[in-house]
Amino acid sequence: QSTTLTATPGFTNYTFSAGLTRIGSTNQAVGSTTGTYSVTAVSAAGCIGTGSGSIAVNALPTVTLTSATICAGQSATLTATTGLSSYTLLSSTGSILTNATGGFSVTPASATSYTVTGQNSSGCSATAVGSVTVNPVPVATATSTTITCSSPATVTGSSSLTGSTYAWTGPGGFSSSQQSFTTSIVGTYTLTVSRNGCSSTAVTTTVQSNTVAPTVSINSLTLTCAQPSGTLTATASNSATSTYRWSTGATTASISVSVAGPYSVTVTGSNGCVAS
Repeated sequence: QSTTLTATPGFTNYTFSAGLTRIGSTNQAVGSTTGTYSVTAVSAAGCIGTGSGSIAVNALPTVTLTSATICAGQSATLTATTGLSSYTLLSSTGSILTNATGGFSVTPASATSYTVTGQNSSGCSATAVGSVTVNPVPVATATSTTITCSSPATVTGSSSLTGSTYAWTGPGGFSSSQQSFTTSIVGTYTLTVSRNGCSSTAVTTTVQSNTVAPTVSINSLTLTCAQPSGTLTATASNSATSTYRWSTGATTASISVSVAGPYSVTVTGSNGCVAS
């Protein structure tokens, strides 16, 4: 900055000392350096007079501003250099905050830059720039299949953000960092996913078991000379979804027989459970 020194008016000519620049033919001069300056003035009668004045240049304050990284929905505290008289924070979105401490709480929805202006007791000010990076919060989902006689349950998690890490908890102190796993233990499994230090709301999935074997019965049959053949039929509790295998090798619910003797059938339900 610069300032203007003004000499007593009414003289016809003014000569200012080095370091000052006279403004045209006026009684004023401009300077920007600390020091004592003199002026020589000449009147219309040729009389000469001198005078002096000084300039004091106050130092500019040193201002810094911190930056921060937050998760979406969180607040960040930006801190400017302490010890100044006042602070004004301007965001790249146009919002303005002012206080006397230099600490500002902000909650931007997306990445935002901030400029702080700090002013000292002399009225001199300086600026500094900081920023807030906003990381998205992942959204978790969890699904599971049912435990059957033929297979365990598969529990699978997913995240809205690629590169997320997984944290599962479950019955009996179970824990896993895998995205997907198998289990033979029924119960509720809880998933939290994280990315860049931001964690999702926990979600759950409940593993259930279907290991009930089907019931099966076979009708009896008596072969005679008048009836040398007949039909044996296996009746299963879930016949629509069951498969059959007879001791003869047949795979239908009913078989025709013409030889007396014992016959057996094995029924497998849709859940892989077996009954004979």
